[in-house]
Amino acid sequence: MNNYHLTDRQSELLKYIGEYQKEFNTIPSLVELSNKMKITVAGVAQKINSLQRKGILERQNIYLIKQ
Repeated sequence: MNNYHLTDRQSELLKYIGEYQKEFNTIPSLVELSNKMKITVAGVAQKINSLQRKGILERQNIYLIKQ
């Protein structure tokens, strides 16, 4: 990945999505992410939107981590 400035929570979210994607060949739901991170679904959606704006995640029916 490029040198993006990520918050600790964004990094944690990104790491979890990547690990989940490798293990299950799909992405976790927003509810799974919110449970894992102990924040609201809206909070997860906000972090995902931020990662999209930074060009780290891309949405194509599912969120994909750009490499």
